[in-house]
Amino acid sequence: MDFSSILFQNSNMVLSNHEPVFFRDLHLHDIMEKILVLSEKETDILSYFYTIPNRIEDVYYRQEIYTDLMNPNIRKRIEKLCRKMEFTLSRQSMVAQTEDTLVQAAYYLEAASEYAKGIEEFVTCSLDKEIQSKGLQAFYTYSLNEWKSLQENGFYKMLEEASGILAGLTYTISVQPDKIVMEEESLEEDGNYLEEIKQLLQLEEDSDTQIPGVFSDMVEPGLLERTMLHVLNRNHPDTFEQFVYFYQKYEGVFSDVIFRFTKEVNFYLSFLILAEKTKEKGYDFSLPQLTDQGSREAYREESKFNGIGIYDTALLWKRNKTDAPVITNDFAFLNHPSFFVLTGPNQGGKTTFARALGQAVYFSLMGLPVNASYMEIPFFRGLSTHFETEESLMSNAGKLKEEINRLEPMMLSEDEGQFIILNELFTTATTADAYSMGKHVMSHFLERNCYGIYVTHIQELAEESENVKSLVAQVEEGEEKKRTFRILPMKPQGYGYSESLVKEFHLQYEDIVRRLL
Repeated sequence: MDFSSILFQNSNMVLSNHEPVFFRDLHLHDIMEKILVLSEKETDILSYFYTIPNRIEDVYYRQEIYTDLMNPNIRKRIEKLCRKMEFTLSRQSMVAQTEDTLVQAAYYLEAASEYAKGIEEFVTCSLDKEIQSKGLQAFYTYSLNEWKSLQENGFYKMLEEASGILAGLTYTISVQPDKIVMEEESLEEDGNYLEEIKQLLQLEEDSDTQIPGVFSDMVEPGLLERTMLHVLNRNHPDTFEQFVYFYQKYEGVFSDVIFRFTKEVNFYLSFLILAEKTKEKGYDFSLPQLTDQGSREAYREESKFNGIGIYDTALLWKRNKTDAPVITNDFAFLNHPSFFVLTGPNQGGKTTFARALGQAVYFSLMGLPVNASYMEIPFFRGLSTHFETEESLMSNAGKLKEEINRLEPMMLSEDEGQFIILNELFTTATTADAYSMGKHVMSHFLERNCYGIYVTHIQELAEESENVKSLVAQVEEGEEKKRTFRILPMKPQGYGYSESLVKEFHLQYEDIVRRLL
């Protein structure tokens, strides 16, 4: 199999630089920020997390690769290759930023040395015996062919010769009060190049020998470095001619495919760090069992969706050491299509549970482990969310109108088989209107073969049917003001435990009157 990308199998998706619309609702932007901090990667990896595969083949492809990278030896070897390619690219950048041919040749020699070592070490460490995934097998084969090609075209041989000659040029620099001495160890007599250096640097006889800016810039050599290089060039013209010839002959030999791999593989490596650090906190990430929803006829039999120990990843990373632990929950959708209707007390964990489900759906679509200890999940054709937001004073529309405007593109979409999250819709409408509109919205998505969860204060919407199941956020038995943040399948309780909040925040009639007097 040919290799082009470690992210997509036999497809060329255009990467997105825009955050998906559901990121903010699900607090995925906070998770991305944590990934960048933990992995110490640049923001250019975010485009990999913004681009969602549209084929289940790509998801399976990624899961296999992630499983391989959980092998410490494979991961170590690939991380080493990445470091060498990063160095090569940095020296390539330096080559492009100078016009001095000798300096270009010197930087290119450094780049070529790391590039050659990186590929050779990768393909000669017997890693092919451990790799199981199609993606890494294809990359290994590509790298092996690249290594053989470099040997056949004389690259390795000439690189070895050039590096050996360079290693033989040894010299010392002595900066003394009245002179600068450059001495080559291979000469029988001391090689004093003070006068030549002074002329090239345009120094006066009595000038200060402290030269500002020496070794100060990694990209462009300092004045003394450049002078030394040209002095050596005049004394060893054949040697430096060979460096320049090597640079010009093999200037375009580096593989963009290998460079692309070492960038794209950071998608997996950075998430591995997040998963490991999360596990240290006592919470699992696990690769889900994925099923393709396929045709309408196959939905009911194949589309299992259930999980054990799901939690809100963003909430976990936001909490302090003194905070209470993040509660995990289990769930099971029994039919497809179907909706959970989640009711219960305010501040009882309803929105957190819905957000955790959304995060799990997103991770599964990306071919990554999900925030649960176990999960079976269908391959969804999309993820759409509608969370309650503050009313905008600039829109010249009421909150209900704003909610409908944001809901409209979701309902007009012709995509089927999505996962839908609706959080506290129509809170400013009357109970009767909110019930009627909410019922219509759920029916619409059920007709489009969607799974979903609807967090609401309208308990009548939780009336169970074949495709609607009720979940309830729990409180401590006998102490209704204590939320357990457990979400259980049961009929709605008929009350919202608001009285406990009224008492806690001193909002009873007597409290309000007392403050007004």
